[in-house]
Amino acid sequence: MSALVLHKPLLCRTHLHHKWAPDRTADGVRFTPCAHCGKDHTDVDKGQLRR
Repeated sequence: MSALVLHKPLLCRTHLHHKWAPDRTADGVRFTPCAHCGKDHTDVDKGQLRR
């Protein structure tokens, strides 16, 4: 039996594009994860952000 392996989208893996979507934790703290891969916007290096 083969297992289903899910991968992050190519643009997320290469840090070319993320779709940031504002969200809140259960205790009300705001954070901004990528809607496709779940990476938190604060985890992204400043050098990786496109200008």
